[in-house]
Amino acid sequence: MLRGVSSAIQHKITQKTVKDIFEFEIHRAHAMGYFKEFKYAHAIKHLNPAVASCPVVGGLFSSGLSDALILLAESYSALGK
Repeated sequence: MLRGVSSAIQHKITQKTVKDIFEFEIHRAHAMGYFKEFKYAHAIKHLNPAVASCPVVGGLFSSGLSDALILLAESYSALGK
C-alpha cells in the first residue's frame, strides 16, 4: 500500500498514475539538485515538464506541485526573468 494515500483513493490509482507520479518526482528531484548547484536554467528544464505533467490522484494534484511551482518561480527570478 502507498503511504499517505487513503484507502478510498488507493483503488483508483492506475499503473499510468504510478508512472506519472514517478516521472514527476524524478523531474522534481533533478530540478532541486540543479537549483542547489545554482544551475537555474537546468532546473527550469526539469521543472517545466514536471509541472505540466503533474499527476492527479483522487481529484487532487500531487503533493509536490506546490514545491515545484515555488522552485520554478525562484529559478526564473534568479535568472532575472
